Amino acid sequence: MIAVGCTAALVTGAAGCGTVEQLSAGKKLSDASGELSERKSLSVELGLDATPKQLIALTEDESEPMPAEAAKLLSQARISLSVQSRKPLKDSAAKDVTGTRFRIGTKDGDLAEYRLIGDDAYYRADLQRFGKLSGVPVPTAGEMKGDAPKGAEFLEKVLAGEWIKIDTKEMGKLTSGLGAPGAGGGPGMGGGPGAKASKPAPQPSLSAKTQQRVVEAIKGVVADEVTVKDGGSRDGADHLVATARFRTLLTSVVDALRPIAAEFPPGTELPKAKDLADAPDKKIAVDFALKDGKLAGASTDLARLDDDPATKNVLLGLEFGDAKPVSAPAGATEVTAEELLKGVGSMMLGGMMGQGMGDDTAGDASFGESSGKSSFEESSLGQ
Repeated sequence: MIAVGCTAALVTGAAGCGTVEQLSAGKKLSDASGELSERKSLSVELGLDATPKQLIALTEDESEPMPAEAAKLLSQARISLSVQSRKPLKDSAAKDVTGTRFRIGTKDGDLAEYRLIGDDAYYRADLQRFGKLSGVPVPTAGEMKGDAPKGAEFLEKVLAGEWIKIDTKEMGKLTSGLGAPGAGGGPGMGGGPGAKASKPAPQPSLSAKTQQRVVEAIKGVVADEVTVKDGGSRDGADHLVATARFRTLLTSVVDALRPIAAEFPPGTELPKAKDLADAPDKKIAVDFALKDGKLAGASTDLARLDDDPATKNVLLGLEFGDAKPVSAPAGATEVTAEELLKGVGSMMLGGMMGQGMGDDTAGDASFGESSGKSSFEESSLGQ
């Protein structure tokens, strides 16, 4: 549970130094964040309270300012993660987790949702809304009807925003041989006649020992660079404010992690010093809200990082709570690993050709011509 550990490290590191006021505030944060890791059920939601115009203004000085469509999506985005376990989260391994839910949405409803229950993964997405927000056309289920490649008919369900179900264990067995000469994996997967299937590749992850080293490294930096003060009480919550210089804190965290970078999963790269040189070296404050001694939320104003005084109130917020039960959705279409890989390949090929999967006009379809609502619009989003 590295995310919980890092959250605790970030908000409690300052408890070990400073004035009496800072020590007292730090102790409150330490107790509240420690309680998060003691839970067996936790939900975390991340959201931005800003307009697209504000987000674009924040990136105007960069070589590649934020595109308007991306700013529109981020200004409305809500990202949530729910986890349930048989044990306290700080002691939980993958086998102890009974349910996980990850959702990306806006104020108008869900854009995508993923659930993991045991070895079964469930997924659905409103690809038409993604297409509208990104400016990339996506064919509707009606436009693709009857054109899906044999064995990939489930793509019509995906385009309609319906649930699909995948056996992650089966997927692991199939993908472990991809790209390995002579490895097993079925037709077209790199395995020759009679080739034995290789063992599933382990999922890249941090070991428990490395996780602890990461947490300790971050706690040390926060203790040196962050000050915590009492922010008073309002809206039924006690507030604590942590302040630090953004670039200094970011650079110090990266430098503290470099000695253990070799223990990170393959493909993980820490930014170089030159990559951080342009980060704003301004003070930024994070306001933590505690209710009954428990961490209920945190927020910061990203506008403080902008040189333009006209940019105000670009709020990034986190909310903490108890996770609702994660259950298997009804009516999910079961898809085998081979079917999924074939379908993904077909979608990638269709995208590269600028066409639909089997309809050479689908890529030119206008979203305004969609004949019906997706199942995302028709179904209960809280299912």
